[in-house]
Amino acid sequence: MAKMMDEVYLDLIPYINRTEFPFWIIPKIKALGISGMWFKDHGGSGLNDLEAGLVFYEMAKRDASISMFTLVHNALGMNLVN
Repeated sequence: MAKMMDEVYLDLIPYINRTEFPFWIIPKIKALGISGMWFKDHGGSGLNDLEAGLVFYEMAKRDASISMFTLVHNALGMNLVN
């Protein structure tokens, strides 16, 4: 994910400057396979809290809004079914 964030960083700068969310990055996040981080039995990666925190940290080093988007979808949206 750090590699993906480094690859898209220059494309993110206009969105950062306009304070807009880059919706085109959602398929790239999906391709990382990190959705459902805390769920192992339902196709998620089964990460523990420290590992998941490192995922969010690596994303936030380049763009905090993308990290927050991923966190909200993993923590709130996915934990509602738990």
